[in-house]
Amino acid sequence: MMPAPEYIKQLRIGQSSMIKKIVSLFVLTLLIACNNSFDKIKSIDEINGKWKSSNQIIEVNTEEMTIKFGLDSIPLILTSRTYDRSKITVSTGPIMFFDAHVYINNDGSKIRIDKINVDESAVYEKIK
Repeated sequence: MMPAPEYIKQLRIGQSSMIKKIVSLFVLTLLIACNNSFDKIKSIDEINGKWKSSNQIIEVNTEEMTIKFGLDSIPLILTSRTYDRSKITVSTGPIMFFDAHVYINNDGSKIRIDKINVDESAVYEKIK
């Protein structure tokens, strides 16, 4: 049986090692999260083109201000705000489907669309 002071010393060393592991894991997670960071779009033209998520393909045409969900869908109207370029509205004209904020990563290869008033977000990768 080990004397109490030596047991306490080993316990402290074990806690120190565990704290170092937790801090290392936190730093690693932070670094990975920063690599996939998204910023608000500055211009609607940044999202022009075809984008693919895990379950959907969208085509954004900023010249005609339309968006298509799926390859065979009808084009919907895409509206951007002059005071907040990252906020879009998707509608048929009189019928609004959703408002959303659009974010883009640093190299422009991914966008994230966060719908407003609905807890729904999707990440899309640019299709070359």
